[in-house]
Amino acid sequence: MIQTLATDLDGTLFYPKRVFRILTSKNRKFLIRFLNSGRKLILVSGRNYPIAKKIEKKLNHPVSMIACNGAVLYQDGEVVEEHYLSKEEVRNLYETTKKDKKLKIWLFMTNTQPLIITMRKINPIFRFIATLIMKMQFQYSERYVIGDKQLEKYLNDEDCHFYKVMPCYGFTKKAHERARAQTEEYTKTLGDSYEVLWSSNSIEFMKKDVNKANALKKLLTMLKLEETETAVVGDSGNDLPLFAAFDQSYCMENAPKEVKENAKATIKAVSDLEDKIFPKKGDQK
Repeated sequence: MIQTLATDLDGTLFYPKRVFRILTSKNRKFLIRFLNSGRKLILVSGRNYPIAKKIEKKLNHPVSMIACNGAVLYQDGEVVEEHYLSKEEVRNLYETTKKDKKLKIWLFMTNTQPLIITMRKINPIFRFIATLIMKMQFQYSERYVIGDKQLEKYLNDEDCHFYKVMPCYGFTKKAHERARAQTEEYTKTLGDSYEVLWSSNSIEFMKKDVNKANALKKLLTMLKLEETETAVVGDSGNDLPLFAAFDQSYCMENAPKEVKENAKATIKAVSDLEDKIFPKKGDQK
């Protein structure tokens, strides 16, 4: 029986997107029913923690969160464990990936500033589109700063912890294909030093052995919850460790084929799990 639900956000709980409501009505109603039954919801995302506060407000329930692909764990709004890259590692990853001329944008996630963005000297139209996309996220938006000067500012801040470096290839289908291929290449060259994961049109670098599965196992132990009673849901390459580590794994039907084939089952929406968790009397065995 499912007592704990660990779900990804973008492409999963946030699918389809509702830019003004953050959650679809079906997902919201299902999760409230799930939480009211005494079960536990854990957000497991590449995003940083502030998004969890918006979800808590919509559900009127506290939720735990594994942020930045497992680099930082939150319980009751407090950090209970974190694994961050050294400033030297961040600089090394930035300089190394900048050699790839097809990379357009870099995202850096930290504890003091959720999102630092740098861009290559690119077509002004592309830069405008990228900035517009950030502004049009509405409920999904995060605080951010842009530019190498801002990056250098936080690299020189002793209190700033860098959780993730995320180079992005752009917003086209080719960008997705290149990100997937280059993730394999970076795994070969940098995989001994960093955790390297593929996420849509981007590559994600974290501290070695930092991933969603390892973090979820730790948090379940802290909360004295059973792995066998935990279901995981995702849609991207950074969810593959979850699918490999947990028997009750579900992948979104909108996910790439190579991701779906690693989960035990597929669903169209997180709310589809309602019938499995709360079966109607005629469906119970």
